[in-house]
Amino acid sequence: MKTVETFDVFEASYYLSAGKCILERVEVTTENSKKLCKVVVSGDDLPLLQKNYLHGEAVTNVFDFRRTYQHLMKLLSFTKREAARAERESELNKDSQEVTP
Repeated sequence: MKTVETFDVFEASYYLSAGKCILERVEVTTENSKKLCKVVVSGDDLPLLQKNYLHGEAVTNVFDFRRTYQHLMKLLSFTKREAARAERESELNKDSQEVTP
């Protein structure tokens, strides 16, 4: 099974809506002091879907694509929020440990 990692939400939405692909995970990374979400998708159809997408030959059902895109955007927003919350908690814990003698 092939795996693709991308920061492009449109690309990931295409793969998820056009073929038998699975959303493996979403990772939050920091690049140039900015939080970005990397989407990891896997599936047997990925080589053909990726070729079509990168060559501008992607064909998909617009309704399915829109639903997938909206769902993925909600998931990315939730993931970023949770990562920020975890980072704040980590900073608070670190600060409280430094204050305690």
